[in-house]
Amino acid sequence: MGRKIAKLGTLSLLIALVPIAILAFAALILSIAFALKAGPGFGALFGIIILPFMLIIVLAIDCAALIMGIAGIFQKNGNKMAASSGIILSLVPITLLVTAYFNG
Repeated sequence: MGRKIAKLGTLSLLIALVPIAILAFAALILSIAFALKAGPGFGALFGIIILPFMLIIVLAIDCAALIMGIAGIFQKNGNKMAASSGIILSLVPITLLVTAYFNG
């Protein structure tokens, strides 16, 4: 029986979209907390525990999407445009996180 080979470029693009949704959810939580004038307890909980965990998850997902995108470019019958889009979408949050780390 022949096995169907997964298209790594398309998979990279789909995986690269997940961190954008996670970061949008974090921005929504922060805007709601700002609108409700949340106290220091929420800031400590979100800023010390939840936000760093979310950023580590985003970085891990983006690195996986980047690796799959690079492999998707070199795949024989892969979708090169989706792989390139996945690489670009995965590099943006990685670049922002690294910049914030070095400037913070």
